Amino acid sequence: MRILVAEDDAPLADFLRQRLVQEQFFVVQLASDGIEAQRLAANQAFDLVILDLDLPGTAGLDVLRNIPLPKAGPAGDGGNGLFPGGRTGPRAGRGRG
Repeated sequence: MRILVAEDDAPLADFLRQRLVQEQFFVVQLASDGIEAQRLAANQAFDLVILDLDLPGTAGLDVLRNIPLPKAGPAGDGGNGLFPGGRTGPRAGRGRG
């Protein structure tokens, strides 16, 4: 499984990478800003994206809008994502306001 972790908090990104690699079947790539995350996602297919919504360079939601979606998986969805550091609850994923 290929995973992209886009997180500008270096200790958190490293912790996530270490934990995922410990599972022994994950290939983890790190991006420390939105520009790098977009570049990596444009050049490689990822099974999972762990995306900080408050990335420098390009905001996480803009990265999400611009990365290519994988073809539908067995569940019929277009891929998987987790959003550390982002908003949660009923307003998650919506603009500020």
